Amino acid sequence: MNLKTIDAIAAELQGYDPKSLRASDVGLFLERLVEPVAQVAQVEQVGVFDALQRVLADDIVSPISVPPHDNSAMDGFAFDGAALRADAPLTLT
Repeated sequence: MNLKTIDAIAAELQGYDPKSLRASDVGLFLERLVEPVAQVAQVEQVGVFDALQRVLADDIVSPISVPPHDNSAMDGFAFDGAALRADAPLTLT
C-alpha cells in the first residue's frame, strides 16, 4: 500500500466523502497525519545540499523582514469560472 498522497489515503477510507467533512475535522486529520513526522528521533547537522528530503528539528525564523516592503503575494482576483465564455475575452477590473 502506497500512502504518499492525500488521494491515496482517501482511497483507503471506506465511506470517505470529502464534501461531508467539517474544516475542524480536516485540521485534526492533518495533525494526526503529520504527527509521526513531527517527532524527530535523532538530530544531526548536515550541509544544505545534503538536507534534501529531510525534516528540520527546529523552526528557522528569519531575523529580518523578507521582503523588506509590503508583500502582495496573497492579492489576486476572484471571478465566476462558470460564467466564462470561450468566444469572449475575460476582462478583470
